[in-house]
Amino acid sequence: MGRKAKIEQIRQMTRSHPWNSSDPKDLQQYFDSDIQTGTSKFDKACRAAIDKVVTSIQNDPSILNSKVVKGGSLGKGTMVKDISDTDLVVFMNEPALGPVAKSGPNGYQEQLDEVLKRLEANAKKLAGVTNIKRKKYLLSFTIQVRGRSQGLPRSVDVDLVPTADNISSFSGDSSHMFNKMQQSSPGAREYYSPSLVEDQREFVKKQPTAVKSLIRMVKVWADQCLPESLRKSYPLELLTIHMWERAGSPKSFKLERGFRCVIAILPYLHNQLKPVYWNHSKNQARTAIRAMTNPIVLDPANPTNNVFKLYHDPVNKKDLARASSMTLGDSTLMRTVGQVQRDRTNWDD
Repeated sequence: MGRKAKIEQIRQMTRSHPWNSSDPKDLQQYFDSDIQTGTSKFDKACRAAIDKVVTSIQNDPSILNSKVVKGGSLGKGTMVKDISDTDLVVFMNEPALGPVAKSGPNGYQEQLDEVLKRLEANAKKLAGVTNIKRKKYLLSFTIQVRGRSQGLPRSVDVDLVPTADNISSFSGDSSHMFNKMQQSSPGAREYYSPSLVEDQREFVKKQPTAVKSLIRMVKVWADQCLPESLRKSYPLELLTIHMWERAGSPKSFKLERGFRCVIAILPYLHNQLKPVYWNHSKNQARTAIRAMTNPIVLDPANPTNNVFKLYHDPVNKKDLARASSMTLGDSTLMRTVGQVQRDRTNWDD
């Protein structure tokens, strides 16, 4: 798609949705009726479908595993109907999959290939599963869920990610594991990441309901106004949480104020966002940040991972800025909220 066509597409999308209304009640009503209510039903249907996948894995004697963890939007409580996917992380026991530190990257990949073959064979037996693709680190597929959307069967995309319990190989001390990861190549670090899924999930899941509602609103906007490469959930979730904290972590706030604040920062991530980190010591964070480029938001579960490296790409920077400026510039509601915010330090009612 050419530049002019892309600009016109974004303009049409930003003009045709509830954030373009002049009445803040329209945005809240849209969230309540379309996102909140619709997603609750979709979430329930997704969980039922995903439970079938989990049960099939746990009952398959060819797959030795200790547990299956639901990650992604489903596990975090930030799912949005028809646009969210699900991560299932399968913690494998030895000898099927040994820790990376014990096996080494090459040995780990060889074991991983065999595990992925078994998971693929298992997935092919499940009703409603299509588009099965085996990749380097995971197995992806689509599974049909109950209900229909716009007359079509509903489905959810699933990434099935096997991992060893890598933290246990460091006697449960994650800081030792992070030191090892810092010394490893970027490719080798990828083998450790899935074993941190529970910490990633819990960080977002523990946020207040109002913050997770705002995250959902931002995800809907991203789905409508950003190219597919920029619709990654985790960076948007962490950005929303950080902007809420910068506003003073209000217990309640108006949806339109929080929404505008998150959208407005997108063109300025490189020069208005200082390095952000949670759950890590200053020394640990500083060590990681030294090797990184702004904007920097460290994964709360993994200080070696800059979740915002996605936004380093010059094309992505332009697409973020374009979608933000069009949304804020074409919306009477967003312009009004902006005028109010000049004299406000937070989002409180």
